[in-house]
Amino acid sequence: MSPEQVIYDYVYTVCEGLGYKTYDHLPMENENAPYPFVLVGEINSNDDSWKTVVGSLITLTVHVWGDEEQRFVVSDMVDSIVNGLRKCHNSEGYSFINRINQTQKQFIQDTSVPNTVLNHGILTLVFSLL
Repeated sequence: MSPEQVIYDYVYTVCEGLGYKTYDHLPMENENAPYPFVLVGEINSNDDSWKTVVGSLITLTVHVWGDEEQRFVVSDMVDSIVNGLRKCHNSEGYSFINRINQTQKQFIQDTSVPNTVLNHGILTLVFSLL
């Protein structure tokens, strides 16, 4: 399994472990996904070299979606996810840490659905593969 997949699965598992309905895709209309929910989204990887070793920086985006009344719920969920990912993790032959100092949080109101206001938390996580 690739290190990117290991990190993706780890973040997905942490979100589910926090009790959040979690998806690996934006739910389709027929899935009737209740708000709030989490979407573990885009991931990319860049090689990172140090004096004696080559590693990777892996960036993963997590989206938290809530309805028009769930702004504070979305914010709390984003913070809980960050706190749930603070420790170093070893899995599938890989070790990685979450670069907390590079974590980015963004909150926007999305009006792309007619007559609907959604609260959207966007969490960008950076991991170093050790």
